[in-house]
Amino acid sequence: MPAAEFELRVDFRDFVAGKGAFSPYEIRSLNNVAGVDLHVGHYQKPGEARPTTVRISVDQAVLQFKIVGLDGNVGAYHPIGIGFTRADGTRPNGIPFTTADRRLTGSPFKAVRMNERGSTIEITSARIKDLPSIDKTNKKARTHTTYRFVVFIQETETGLYGVIDPEIENPN
Repeated sequence: MPAAEFELRVDFRDFVAGKGAFSPYEIRSLNNVAGVDLHVGHYQKPGEARPTTVRISVDQAVLQFKIVGLDGNVGAYHPIGIGFTRADGTRPNGIPFTTADRRLTGSPFKAVRMNERGSTIEITSARIKDLPSIDKTNKKARTHTTYRFVVFIQETETGLYGVIDPEIENPN
């Protein structure tokens, strides 16, 4: 199964200056994998019409994220922790995940690996048939459930911590 590769280009300047809780970042697709697309998400902050959501439209996908500096510097940042939440705020909001190659009950992610190839995070989505059921009370028809992918990062030069929050959309 080919991996969809992305760069998360991080800039700590606004974060360090106290201008926000989340660090500014850009997400770039490094290769084209059928059924995995980068697009503008439904839950972005107003006025932010830039692609930060990875949409999965296939049965299962492997996503690889490399954390780099805004200038492309590969060693500038390291991921030190991650968490997943439902972007629409519906329950269960907190999403469990494992670093093993198996899916935990209630998780749309089968496996998560960090720093096995430098400053990278690799996420394997669960198969569609294994995904948790969604809240059917929402009247709007939707084809995907959006998860906020919160990444805690550390700048290697200063040791400062930051947070970025791209989104991943799995099919319902």
